[in-house]
Amino acid sequence: MPNFNSYAKLRALTTEQLVELYDHRAQHADVGVAFVREEIARREAKKQTAAIAHMTRTMRNLTWVITALTAVNVIVAVIPLAT
Repeated sequence: MPNFNSYAKLRALTTEQLVELYDHRAQHADVGVAFVREEIARREAKKQTAAIAHMTRTMRNLTWVITALTAVNVIVAVIPLAT
């Protein structure tokens, strides 16, 4: 496993390479409380991101429905005025 003496080298790795590096190094390391806390926070952030993405899609769909209903309302209001 390579040693990284610069942040740029670490950033250049693919996710798969990082997972392999992690798995190799984790065999010889003691996992502390901070590591577990960070993993819990990461999972919670992932769940919140998914919820926000869902709400964003819902808001987009509702916006289209409201736009369509507004167009129908304008048409219904204008037709009696034109006759």
